[in-house]
Amino acid sequence: MITVCMLVFNGEKYLESAIKSILNQSFQDFELLILDDGSTDRSAQIVREIDSPKIRFLQNARNQGLALAKHRALQEANRKYFAILDCDDWAYPNRLKEQVNFLEQHPKVAAVGSWVEVIDGENNVKNTWNLPTKSEEIKVKMLFRNCFAHPSMMIRREIFNEFSYRNEYPPAEDYDLWSRILQKYEMANLPKILIKYRVHGNNISQTKKELLLENHYKIVGANLANLGILPNENDLQNHKKIADLDFLDWEIAKNWLLKLRIANQKTQIYSQKDFDKELSFYWKELFLQNSPNFSLFSDWIFSEFSYKNGFLMFFRITLGTLFKIIKTK
Repeated sequence: MITVCMLVFNGEKYLESAIKSILNQSFQDFELLILDDGSTDRSAQIVREIDSPKIRFLQNARNQGLALAKHRALQEANRKYFAILDCDDWAYPNRLKEQVNFLEQHPKVAAVGSWVEVIDGENNVKNTWNLPTKSEEIKVKMLFRNCFAHPSMMIRREIFNEFSYRNEYPPAEDYDLWSRILQKYEMANLPKILIKYRVHGNNISQTKKELLLENHYKIVGANLANLGILPNENDLQNHKKIADLDFLDWEIAKNWLLKLRIANQKTQIYSQKDFDKELSFYWKELFLQNSPNFSLFSDWIFSEFSYKNGFLMFFRITLGTLFKIIKTK
């Protein structure tokens, strides 16, 4: 039922552990497609030394880069589901079983990820990513950040007949792909830790951090354009500050959040309830950062943002915030 895809480029250090974590899955109806993208270390030798009929091993004569390697892997995969695991990560034994069961029971969901345990190069647990689980909630949050851990994903193979990785936004191809799929289909994350995601100095997210950030916000710009907003560079910088909960002038932040809300009222791209809930989170955090006083309190309460929809929710958040401030003082 599943093609599990593992791309490798000079990944000898953790490769064997990653492969064995897939071979030891409780769900065994899969093939493990390993594509070596021109490695110059022992990666190919490690794969060949593991004797398993489930492994299908392909090699590129030279390194073609992540996007082209992903595209080739998709062309080779012909099973019902396409699952991903990077060559330095590790899958819990029930990972495939949990995800295939979910997709079988939810035919409208195009792809599913999971919560993630973040580990370092020595297998020490550093963090967990409890990612949003419901499709409408995810869709809204994707306007601010990527809500999927790429190596945790399982996708219906037929979805790739409509969508595929694109070369425009390396190495943020996955954020671009999920954003486009969510415009038409549902996606989800299982509220279970199913993989260990390894963070180390050779991660692409570390070695190409500046390019990743640059293209991440190009994708954010495209998502905003779908909402009917054509952001300039200053708009994107302000949007980034809000997403990062970075300090931003109250008036600038307020006006931008209101602009987003008004745009969604016109386009109805997002569930208004989920959209307001997400914006209220940033509204509250920015309110706190701006040394709350009565003037800002009244500005918040009587704004179009809180008055027209969700007044009681904002009122409760504001009162709760003020009580916390008073108690702290």
